[in-house]
Amino acid sequence: MTIDDKTFFLNSLNQINIKLDYDILEKILLYYEYLLIKNKSVNLISRQNNFQDGIITHLVDSLSPLQVDFPNDLKLLDLGSGGGLPGIPLKIANPGWCVTLIESKAKKCVFLNEMAEKFGEGRIKVLNKFVDKNCVSLSDEIGLFDVITVRAVAKLSSLIITVSHLIKSSGYLVAYKGPNYLEEFIEVEKYLKKYRMKFDKKIEYILPINNAKRILLFFQKY
Repeated sequence: MTIDDKTFFLNSLNQINIKLDYDILEKILLYYEYLLIKNKSVNLISRQNNFQDGIITHLVDSLSPLQVDFPNDLKLLDLGSGGGLPGIPLKIANPGWCVTLIESKAKKCVFLNEMAEKFGEGRIKVLNKFVDKNCVSLSDEIGLFDVITVRAVAKLSSLIITVSHLIKSSGYLVAYKGPNYLEEFIEVEKYLKKYRMKFDKKIEYILPINNAKRILLFFQKY
């Protein structure tokens, strides 16, 4: 990590109207360095051309929900966390949050537990579980959440069926999607009422440098 990397990260976040303190940025970049090292032996993330490409693709995109104002003390569940994206960067950026990372692969959970010890301040929990529509009793074990994030894991209809019972009333599912989301979005409408969910808002943004179009879809529990 260099001063140029920190400045690049700061400026890239500013381009999508996210402002974080410099010490927070340093911690997130340090986590990303650990992630890249582990990625050499365990497939955690897609490989990028260089360090700064990864900052954009993995870190800036993960932090994109912070374009919205959230409370300082919410409970977040990151489903299919993989190498900890987006859950760990979001937690580092919001020290008061309590974050649960669910990942089905044990090798990835070993890494996630290491990162939880380094960056979680006692507020990151890692669960090695495969979650599907049959896990209706999971809320008895892990409780309910203010926000659930899902990045590049499943179709919207599957997500609504799988996680709606884990969201508090007035809480949100935040789904990270690319530009070809519309077919999924149309399909999911027939599931919303059954699972007491409603579409709340969409945030479209362009990632700096690589100009990739990204969409955040917010669904609210009622």
